[in-house]
Formats: sequence, C-alpha cells, structure tokens
Amino acid sequence: MKSLRLLSNRGKINERANYRVFCFPHAGGGASFYKKWEEAFDVGVDLIGVQYPGHFDRIKESPATNIEELTDPICEEIEAYTDIPVVLFGHSLGALVAYTISQKLSNSPLLLGVSGRNSPQYTFNTSIHKMDVNDLILDLYKQGGTSFDILENFEAMQLFIPAIRADYQIAETYVLPSDAKLLDCPISIFWGEDDKDIHIPAVNDWRFVTKRYIKRHIFSGGHFYLESQFKKVVNTLQQDIEKVLDMQNKEYILRNVNRTK
Repeated sequence: MKSLRLLSNRGKINERANYRVFCFPHAGGGASFYKKWEEAFDVGVDLIGVQYPGHFDRIKESPATNIEELTDPICEEIEAYTDIPVVLFGHSLGALVAYTISQKLSNSPLLLGVSGRNSPQYTFNTSIHKMDVNDLILDLYKQGGTSFDILENFEAMQLFIPAIRADYQIAETYVLPSDAKLLDCPISIFWGEDDKDIHIPAVNDWRFVTKRYIKRHIFSGGHFYLESQFKKVVNTLQQDIEKVLDMQNKEYILRNVNRTK
C-alpha cells in the first residue's frame, strides 16, 4: 500500500469492520495527522490515513502538482478496499482530494466528509505556492497545523518545502471540470467558525455537487479547529455515518417487502 496507512487495529485490516474511513490530510500534512482519531472511533471501524507522494515516509518521491496526478493512484489503491462501505474525509486540501476521489470510485462512498474547504466551484485568489521560502513558512505559521519546532528547523523545512509548495499549487490552480458528475452520496461539511478562509455561501454550495443532501457542522476555532476537538468531530462524523447506514437498511427492507407483494 503505497499511499494508505492503517491507523487502527494495530496496523492491520479489521476483518469485522462495518465500514472504512479514509482520511486525507491538509497541505503539508501527513497520514499521521489522523492517528489520534483511533481512540475516538468505535471498534468496528477501519481507520486509514492517506500519505501523499513527497510527504514524510514518501519524501524521496516527487510530489504531485495537479489533482489528477495526485488522485489517480490513490483511487486505484482504495478500490481494493471497497468490499465494505467506505467513507472519505478530508481537511482543507484533503477535502478537495476526497471529493475528486469520490467522483472516480467505481461505487459511490457511503458518505463524503469535507472540512475547512469551500465548495469546489470556488477558486483561490492566492499564489502562496509561488512565495519565497521565508514568506511560505510565515504563512504556515499563521495558518497553524504545523509544529513550531519544525517551522524553526531550517534543514527540515528544506526537505518539506517542495511538497508543501506542490500541495498549495494543487489547491490554488484547481478548477472544477465542466463535465464533473454529481456525487451520489450525502456530504457532511465541517468548519471552524473563526476560519477566515471559509465563506458561508461557498460552503453551502457543496449542495450543488451531489444528488443527495448536505449536513453542516460548525465548531469553535479557526482553520485547524479539529486538532483540539477531534473527539467531537469524530463523534459527529460517526453519527452522520450511522444515519446513512440506517437509511440504507430501511430502503433495503422496503425493497424486499415490495418484492413479496
């Protein structure tokens, strides 16, 4: 598994899992960002983090610089684990990655969770990926989500900057394809009420990329609200997942009842 990191069940696939949750990190982030979510999820869940090329234990690889280059290989890997329902959750850049993969999967995910990201119809008006190193590091400091110790470590940052710059390039140059198909799954939207990058009309427009419903969840905090409130986020996400599963079970029962009439 080149991109996938098993974060639960001691790094092994849980044969008794009811569903799998694939988590996509923010720009410059890694799969380990979601490691602590394991303690908040129920036992019957497979928690899988996604590691982008050029990041952390994949640092020797060239980072992807466009959404297709990034998502195609990841989607291929995830397809092998769709024998049970799958949920995709992404924060910031990860929300865009999760959305794109939701479009590519052979079968729709059970639920798409997007965090800290306006709907994909909205483009960025920033060029952070073109900044010089010092300004880029300053922007990371302002955003939060990156250890201050790492930001102060010049040698470490020289290793990480190419991947971070590539991530920002993907986010800032993305344009929703004109032929993008509507998703066939509900979307749960999460954001921090003090996140300056979030615009409520743009968040609400996630409803235009799915045939199903959207559900909005606001938390206290800024762009990285989910770091300190991960247990609340996981609990809310699980409630949304269980609601979808319950609806599917009821639909299945109704279909079978109608067949017997």
